[in-house]
Amino acid sequence: VITEYNVRGPANLDRLEHLYLRHAMLYEADCFFETNQYREALQRYEEAASTLQDSTSALSAYVQIINCNVFLGRRPEARAALARALIVVDAIPQATFDDAMSPETRQDWKGYFEWLGTSGLF
Repeated sequence: VITEYNVRGPANLDRLEHLYLRHAMLYEADCFFETNQYREALQRYEEAASTLQDSTSALSAYVQIINCNVFLGRRPEARAALARALIVVDAIPQATFDDAMSPETRQDWKGYFEWLGTSGLF
């Protein structure tokens, strides 16, 4: 699914195909993450965040990008990913949050990422 839809390009996918692509990309990354293959997971989450940059799913990918970097002992990279996540959360159109299936608002995401930055976890 990922290969086929990436060849076609996100602009050429209908709404259902976007959903399939999003789920496939995040599922693949999650499989690597859950089997402690953090480098591979990190690569897949980065690809998902880039492809899904106008979607709230990109924010979920950033959570895992941060986690992968922490587990790899790459704390500066985790903080850099957090900074990027804060930029992305502001860049996503409000209509995207309004139409999302998940109940999290822009403020919910910003609050989470800001808390994470002050948590001392990395």
